[in-house]
Amino acid sequence: MAKPIPAPLVALVADFCAEQETHASLDSLFMYAEASRDPPAGSKPVKAQSWLRETNKVHPDSRTRDVLDWKATCERRFVYNAANAVSNADRNAVLQKFQVRRAILEKFLSAGLNELRQLAQHAQSRRAVLMPQPAEAANRFAQFEADLSVFK
Repeated sequence: MAKPIPAPLVALVADFCAEQETHASLDSLFMYAEASRDPPAGSKPVKAQSWLRETNKVHPDSRTRDVLDWKATCERRFVYNAANAVSNADRNAVLQKFQVRRAILEKFLSAGLNELRQLAQHAQSRRAVLMPQPAEAANRFAQFEADLSVFK
């Protein structure tokens, strides 16, 4: 019974090939695995995907295990190196992203501070305008009480 390589696995293996293999090693790998035609043109993922799809058409039953074995071999060769875990380009991209966010936040905070200063200044000027009125009312009330005490 024909069991071709599933499309999601084709996509996954093509991406994995692009990360792990050079163009020459990718060509070698598929030629060694008796791929049915000359190397296709294009980027490594496109090349690997094209070859895997072609293999599905020509050998739908015999290559799935080979691809899975190759994938397992690549995974066994993988060695995690903490020193190279994050590339400088990725690190710089994240730093740039947060610098932009920081600039936006600082802009909003600065605008908020300016708005608070304006509100405080407005409140102070309104207080300066309004304070004489209660003071005048207090003086008139004191005069009224003094006048009233004369009549008692």
